[in-house]
Amino acid sequence: STPAAALAGPLVETFEPKDPGDLLRAIEASLASERDAAAAADLARRYTWRRAFEDELAGMLALLA
Repeated sequence: STPAAALAGPLVETFEPKDPGDLLRAIEASLASERDAAAAADLARRYTWRRAFEDELAGMLALLA
C-alpha cells in the first residue's frame, strides 16, 4: 500500500509489496468492482498537479519563516 492509496479510498485495491499473488488478487478485484465515475471525478478535482505544487511550495515557505 502507498500513501496515495489512502487518498483514493475505495477507488483502489491495495496489495502487499513483493507479493505477486496479492498483486494479481488486487488487479482481479479491481477489474471485478463497479466503477464509480463520480468518486473518480471528485478525486481528480481535489488532487491536481497545481495543488501538489502549491502545497509543496507552502511547506517550503513555512520552513523558511
